[in-house]
Amino acid sequence: DNTVKIWQWNHQTNQYEYFRTFYGHTGRVRAVVFSNDGKLIASGSVDKTVRVWNVETGKCQKILQGHTAQVNSVSFSEDNQFIVSCSGDCTVKIWEIRANKCQTLAGNTSWVLSVAYIPHSNYSIVSASDDGTLRLWQRVNLQDYQEQILLENSTSIWSIACSIDGKL
Repeated sequence: DNTVKIWQWNHQTNQYEYFRTFYGHTGRVRAVVFSNDGKLIASGSVDKTVRVWNVETGKCQKILQGHTAQVNSVSFSEDNQFIVSCSGDCTVKIWEIRANKCQTLAGNTSWVLSVAYIPHSNYSIVSASDDGTLRLWQRVNLQDYQEQILLENSTSIWSIACSIDGKL
């Protein structure tokens, strides 16, 4: 139904209760993530957009456009200043939320399926792809990232996650 829905835990009843629905995507939603402070949600969709939502009001604060295929995964930076997304267009995009700037990281030869910021790493990113690669994108300075292939697998890597301390 092209929406993002939130439920919240009720400690008194020990049940989840419906909280809010976010409307606006024009295609199926493929990825959802909360900001680290819990105030925002980012969602990625088949409509090729990333949307940034205010949890309290339910309003869409930003529509980030630039991917040319469906968005498969989204992640907030530790300080919530950036969102990283990946797509079927074989790219990783870094969105500076307040400045409305976008930087594209290219190198994959097939869909990028999952992406995450690595905690405590100066905005370094890890991405996983249908081309079987696990890539590390280390931030060199404000504009540049150094790419390193960590793994070349014979099959797709569908999902990745980083530990809270950034060591795993």
